[in-house]
Amino acid sequence: MYLKTQLFETISNQDKEKEAQLHETIRCISIFSDKDCRKLIRSLKTDYTKRTPYITYLTKSKQNILSSLNLIDKLQQRSKWYQTICTNHLVTAVTRSFLETSENEKQILQFVHTFRQYLTVDEKFESFKIFINTLKKEFTLIWNECDSDTIDSSLICLERLIMPKVYRFAMFPNGDIDHYRDTKVSECFNELASIITMSHPLIGIPLIYENECPWLAAQLELRRLNAYKTPQDKLACIRKCLLTIQNLLAMAKSPVCADDLHPVLIYVIIKANPPTFLSNVQYIEGFYGNQLESEDYYWAQFIFAFSYIKANMLSSI
Repeated sequence: MYLKTQLFETISNQDKEKEAQLHETIRCISIFSDKDCRKLIRSLKTDYTKRTPYITYLTKSKQNILSSLNLIDKLQQRSKWYQTICTNHLVTAVTRSFLETSENEKQILQFVHTFRQYLTVDEKFESFKIFINTLKKEFTLIWNECDSDTIDSSLICLERLIMPKVYRFAMFPNGDIDHYRDTKVSECFNELASIITMSHPLIGIPLIYENECPWLAAQLELRRLNAYKTPQDKLACIRKCLLTIQNLLAMAKSPVCADDLHPVLIYVIIKANPPTFLSNVQYIEGFYGNQLESEDYYWAQFIFAFSYIKANMLSSI
């Protein structure tokens, strides 16, 4: 009966090799009488007892091998981490040297002066794109024999070193008006946060997700927006926020769909209430335009949630 049970499971799993072995074993066993079967089992038990020390030795050896493999894996990870640190340091040093040449310093000073003279937001964003792309073309020639990852890192580093020089004018192109608007939005979010709950009819988060509320890890990712200056790094914060929500929701229900993510994201945005939130959103949109909404799933979800808050919740305050 034991062998037949194993056979049925094997057939269900479609393991043809094991199925053939079990069929042959059952055929052989069926030849013996009950007395012979008992004798066979006693013989197998005796043989197993004799092999126990060797089995113990094999088990310990396998444990030692697995432990060694785990140590090797950790050493490899550490080595890659050190390699990444060294590469990033080299990239940063080369990028700084490139920007500190007299010719590039003059170009940057002239660009900053011109950038501040533009009146419209579109003009500022467009001028920055043109200038940074011109620098990137020149800078790429330095890394022409390097791998693509190193080149990408160098271009990101270049943007991170240039952006702080015009960040204040790009982030707040209208000056005090932008600061006043951000303050008003923050006050509205604070008022919403004081009355909003999971079961609010405008949100309606399923009870299955109640244990993870209020998703503090996701809120923390949004509050880091102002720690970064490039639109790419700010966008990465938003993506991390949504990924964190997805991972937390998956603990209660898997898979997680957009209908599950949307109400929780609305709740997280309101509760997080990042400083200068509206300016951050417009800052990212200004550099990447509408292409993000069609190409980036996380950004599309984020903008949809923010639009929902503006249309259905802020208007009621």
